[in-house]
Amino acid sequence: MLSEKILAFTSALLISGSLIAQLEINEAEKSEVKNVIEVAGPQEDGEAKRAKADDLKFISGDYFKGSLVSITEEGLKWSHSEAKSEIVFRPDNLDKLSFGHIPVSLRRSGVTDITLTNGDKLFGLIDQLNEDYLVLDTWYAGKLQIERPMIQAIHSGGGESKAIFEGPNSLDEWQVANRGSWSFKDDYLYNTRQYGGVGKDVKLPDKSNLEFTISWKSRLNFQVHFYTDRVHSSGGNCYQLVMNNRYCYVQRYSNHEGSDQLGSFNLSSLNDKFKVSIRTDKEKKSILILIDDKVVKQINDPSNFAGKGTGVLFYSHQGDIRLSNIRVNQWNGAVGNTAKQEIKSKDSILFVNKDSVTGELKTIKDGKVVFDTPFAPLTIPIGRISSIVLGEEGYEKPRRNAGDVEGFFANGAGRLTLKLKSFVEGKVNGSSENFGDGAFDVRAFEKVFFNIYTDKKKSGEEQGDW
Repeated sequence: MLSEKILAFTSALLISGSLIAQLEINEAEKSEVKNVIEVAGPQEDGEAKRAKADDLKFISGDYFKGSLVSITEEGLKWSHSEAKSEIVFRPDNLDKLSFGHIPVSLRRSGVTDITLTNGDKLFGLIDQLNEDYLVLDTWYAGKLQIERPMIQAIHSGGGESKAIFEGPNSLDEWQVANRGSWSFKDDYLYNTRQYGGVGKDVKLPDKSNLEFTISWKSRLNFQVHFYTDRVHSSGGNCYQLVMNNRYCYVQRYSNHEGSDQLGSFNLSSLNDKFKVSIRTDKEKKSILILIDDKVVKQINDPSNFAGKGTGVLFYSHQGDIRLSNIRVNQWNGAVGNTAKQEIKSKDSILFVNKDSVTGELKTIKDGKVVFDTPFAPLTIPIGRISSIVLGEEGYEKPRRNAGDVEGFFANGAGRLTLKLKSFVEGKVNGSSENFGDGAFDVRAFEKVFFNIYTDKKKSGEEQGDW
């Protein structure tokens, strides 16, 4: 077995004229890398745990609360406590269905996520990958055979740790500075143009990944205080990510010493909705900022670590702000999507230790990746890999079909586009050119959008729902 420094060692051998048929990369201590999650689904077999009523919205703006009964060729069948019998709605005016059950999170340790060329994302365990297809083993749809040309990227679950916090779940779990400045609705935290913060001790670990999705209107004047010891109002001993439209900077803040800017960056084309990831290594005093999964700034604090707490405070100075998909987990040190993994003609691997290599992805089987490089083929345990981006040369995208719907998984984990056939007995039945026919357990979803190709939609999300 060769050590983790196999790539450098291999180069030296090749220079000296040595021939290597195949290399196998393993942990230095020869420990076996395994996926750490069972494929089986939730313990509550068959029945979804309900927290509230289902919510059905129409393109016209009307909405109903009640309970989804079924979706068939006849239409969407709805149950309401005030109706004497079930109501059947035509599908052509449907907008969004929000489920009242508690969706089961798919983002778990050991689970790999597969990003498809149309933007869909599926979660599961890789049974195998060959030159034609990838077999993904899931609890919510059984085994899915995904056409290989439809795959854009593979993100290994070996480096994904269990979430320490996922939300928001209610306003009650947060402390609000300036009463009335923040509210909670439809899994979002809203700021209503008033100065004010919303904070929580989320127990940030020494190596943390804090991520959230932010939507904004009119003007972005927003701060994130992390590793703060003061979650009920601004101030405290912490680090702050400050966003003022397209100008952003990171600063350290101390109650006794004031603020000191550590680094700034500009975002030339900032969307009105984007994802932020703040990855911190307390021991190294390093902070990595990612926007929409791309690194935009890396900072090292030359002084002592400023954060004296484990809390987070979101503070808005003005404008409409909406926060969702807030997640805190232990960071494994992986950078994520950097310039090294921009989509190119060749496949590329980004390792957990931040090294990368380009070449050709051959197969995945029994938890090991076979990858051809210009100097030698590699066999790599999937747990050592952060992500694989496939070369764009062979990409194909599924065609749009009338009757397509978008199902969104829990906690912003991903999206599935499906030509809907029916919803019966807790199963969403449909088909896609990505994988053929499928029957999906409804417990994996939190909402479904209908009529997704009409002008009312932008990437399947609501417009102006503030």
